[in-house]
Amino acid sequence: GIGAATTYTWDNGVIDGVAFTPIITATYTVTGTDSFGCKNTDQVTVTVIPQISGTIKSPNNFTVCNGSVSPDITFVGSGGLAPYTFTYEISSSLLTTPITGTVVSFPGNEAILVPQIPTTTAGSFTVKLLKVEDSGFCKNGNLIAPKEAFITVLDAAISPVNPIYVDQLV
Repeated sequence: GIGAATTYTWDNGVIDGVAFTPIITATYTVTGTDSFGCKNTDQVTVTVIPQISGTIKSPNNFTVCNGSVSPDITFVGSGGLAPYTFTYEISSSLLTTPITGTVVSFPGNEAILVPQIPTTTAGSFTVKLLKVEDSGFCKNGNLIAPKEAFITVLDAAISPVNPIYVDQLV
């Protein structure tokens, strides 16, 4: 039709008719030219949402005494819109089936998990980060090492190797 552009020229290195993947948020300007040489321009802003990521905060290797409280495992999310939801799994030869669950960072980007593991029996447990999601549109974030935390429960109470006896007179 009259006034319809026959060629299009883009800025920012975009070539008309060739697919591209923007890596940063930018405004793109296109100029359309019709068969009479008349030109018109328009702009579009493409917003690039950074990929979200999740990790386990150091320290991630714990040793606890028999019967003590489980250590805190801290999950950290970044690159998206908080709060983050972290899906995890706790496995051990002491468990008949792995324990799975989720924990949410609120407020902020860190979520603290106090794993419900039996610390009354010596053994090893692994807490594995399976998935991170933000509260926006990102549902499968990138998992960054360390993705696992290790908990070792020591055997019964510690006995001294060389006991010292102290006698006191009153």
